[in-house]
Amino acid sequence: MTMSSTHFKPPKNASSRSRLSIGLLLLWTALCGAESREAAWIPARWHSHDPATLELLRAGPVNCILLERDDWHETMVRAARKQGLAVLGVIRPGETAAITSRLAAQLGMNGVVLEGDFEQQALDSIRAITQKLAVIELPSRARIRLDSRDPITGTNQGLWPGLEIEHNGKTIVGPTSAPWINTNGGFLRFLVARTGRTTWLAVDPPPGNVFPVERYLQAIGDAAIPGARWVISIDSDFEARLLRRENGAVKDWRRIADHLRFYEQWRQASAFGTFGVIIDRKTGGLLSSFLLDMLAAQRTSALVIPPGRVEAGSLKRLSVLLDLEKDALNTEERRAVQEFVDDGGAVLNPPATARFPEPSPAKMIPERRDLDRLQSLWEMVYNATLRKNFGVRAFNTTGILTAVVTPDNGRSVIVHLLNYTDYPSETITVHALGNWKRARLYRPDAPPRELTVYKVAEGTATDVDAFTTSAAIHFE
Repeated sequence: MTMSSTHFKPPKNASSRSRLSIGLLLLWTALCGAESREAAWIPARWHSHDPATLELLRAGPVNCILLERDDWHETMVRAARKQGLAVLGVIRPGETAAITSRLAAQLGMNGVVLEGDFEQQALDSIRAITQKLAVIELPSRARIRLDSRDPITGTNQGLWPGLEIEHNGKTIVGPTSAPWINTNGGFLRFLVARTGRTTWLAVDPPPGNVFPVERYLQAIGDAAIPGARWVISIDSDFEARLLRRENGAVKDWRRIADHLRFYEQWRQASAFGTFGVIIDRKTGGLLSSFLLDMLAAQRTSALVIPPGRVEAGSLKRLSVLLDLEKDALNTEERRAVQEFVDDGGAVLNPPATARFPEPSPAKMIPERRDLDRLQSLWEMVYNATLRKNFGVRAFNTTGILTAVVTPDNGRSVIVHLLNYTDYPSETITVHALGNWKRARLYRPDAPPRELTVYKVAEGTATDVDAFTTSAAIHFE
């Protein structure tokens, strides 16, 4: 599906702080139980059974490798475990579940990754055999168990992040007449908020392509900013050069490591904003290129609130609430929404004509007819949010998405900037909601530095000069 303006019409080294954060994370992991250890896994696919290749991971942030069946060798598993790496065996539908999962246990793996859509009988068989191992299910989006008690949830179905390009090389224009960005951000924000679990996105680069390292850095940020982790997966050309220790490939791999460290330091930050969206799977939460991504495209910070978590306390900071799940709320939740209205908040309810698309194993983005049926809803949301600051506004950000989070319950905020283009950004102006006294810029490839702040009508502003892929501004 191509998202165009006709569908919806408007009415090098890590910083010392980063290394310290990783160290604290690992220390906390060591002191806590199994669930915390699994939640701290930073995963990567590793297509080799040669223990010597593990040297590439030494002293890096990747602490968990996913091995395909052909690489399930005892010497490889033993060497990885000795190096402090968690080892997970990948199992796919169609493989003999009992035999394969039993082998994973015999080899001393930490767990198995069930990638794809399994029949329930196969799932039950694997879990019965691997009771002492971690079991991570990565099905299609429609098969995600939103009520799972597993410490890690996720999917293997997602978009490859980046600007959407037609076959003739033309950049697709989105709802705001800016280049449309293929992102998993909205879906991942929903999934993280809905499950409260560590979330993995196991999306491989499109086969037959050789990508510059910037595309992998974008994929890392695309998942990390909403609070998830991308399972690192590189193209076969990059992988072959890396395993041969070619200088250019090793240098690019170090850049990947720097970006992983960069985002891990804000792993515990929570979503922030004054525009809330009550959304669930039946109202598009599992879809990409849908409402949450469209809001992000016009620089509107949206706070995802799933049914069951609508509380008066969570609504206090909001100024506008989009309620897509009115009929699903219980009595206490409806009372909380009414209190929000009584205190001066505005509630947007979907028009009666709105019909939300149903997710399916083959569908992760809405079709044209889905968007046509939601035109009236988008017009209402667009008019309510246009040129308003619900957390952050940014200017001169073509091909760049922004997001705002808080590491300390609103006492400070972090504005993420992720550049999906193939060229460095130019000077960007950022307006953060609130009165902040200082701002500090963080990048994976440079030490932190202070920025000049100044007051604007909607809060506090600062200017950021060029950066390549990832940057974050901490307003305090």
